[in-house]
Amino acid sequence: MFGKGAMSRHEKYCKENPNNKHKCFDFCKHLKWEKHYAYDDYGNQCGHTDMICEKRDVYMYSFKFEKNTHKPATALNGLERMPLECDLYEWEEDYIK
Repeated sequence: MFGKGAMSRHEKYCKENPNNKHKCFDFCKHLKWEKHYAYDDYGNQCGHTDMICEKRDVYMYSFKFEKNTHKPATALNGLERMPLECDLYEWEEDYIK
């Protein structure tokens, strides 16, 4: 990084930052993904993915969504940031052979 601003941004959104290690991504069996696809006016496929905690019935977002500068201002309405630690976490054994 050549500048202080670039390094600060990198540190804030780096996946190795402890503030960005969401427990849900450690194969929690309650995390469900819903993919939604659509086509824009030019015929390009676009869409989004919803991440849902089925145990708490909450729509969530990760640190990567915070990093996205192209999202609309209302994008976070109704969403909750994924927790770093969770009392409801249960490991999904099917992922590991």
